[in-house]
Amino acid sequence: MNQLIDKELLRRETDPDDRRAAKLHLTPAAVKRQDAWREERTKLVEGALAGLSEDEVAAIGNALPALRKLLAELGGEGTAV
Repeated sequence: MNQLIDKELLRRETDPDDRRAAKLHLTPAAVKRQDAWREERTKLVEGALAGLSEDEVAAIGNALPALRKLLAELGGEGTAV
């Protein structure tokens, strides 16, 4: 965490309701990096899907609800798929 703060990617703020706790916030630089990563990931997935047939892409789309449920049961949020 301190490394991210040192790199100005994370900002720590003392919680005014509990001085023992801290709130963490992404900096604008971190949000910019996150957006770039998402864009790269989207392009990567789009490129991979382009090599599949329409039926294969449809099969993946049909499987997404079950994959989201599985992810949720494994402790994920279900939004990464």
